[in-house]
This record gives sequence, structure tokens and C-alpha cells, in this order.
Amino acid sequence: MRCRTRADLIGARLRDWRPFEVRLAQAEQEGVEQLATVRQALGVVEDARAQTVTRAERAERQLDELMTEPRALRAATPK
Repeated sequence: MRCRTRADLIGARLRDWRPFEVRLAQAEQEGVEQLATVRQALGVVEDARAQTVTRAERAERQLDELMTEPRALRAATPK
């Protein structure tokens, strides 16, 4: 039977941690990938929001233009 040195024991302990290090690295990579996906989705949502705001502003301007004539007629009508 071989006598285990301190270095042997430390090496064995380090080898015991390797699977955890591998899983940690995999989890970190998955987290990076998920973050990239979330950022991409956030970009899509932001683009949609900007388009919605632009459409709403355009619709508001069109409504104001359409209401100009009725407002003028109402103002010109004697009370």
C-alpha cells in the first residue's frame, strides 16, 4: 500500500472539484446565452414600442387635422 503524501491528498481534493467547475462553467455559459436572448427580445420590444408611439403621434396629428374644420364651424356658429 502506497503512503499518500500531502500533495497526493491535495491533488485528489482538486480532482473532486473538477466536475463542479465544469458544471459551473456550463451554467455560466447558459446564463450568458440567456442574457443575450433577453437583450435581443428587449430590443424587439423597444422597436415595437417606438413604432407604436410613432403611430399614435401620427394618429393624433391626423385627428387634430380632421377636427380643425368642425372646431372652426362651431366657433363661427352664433350662440
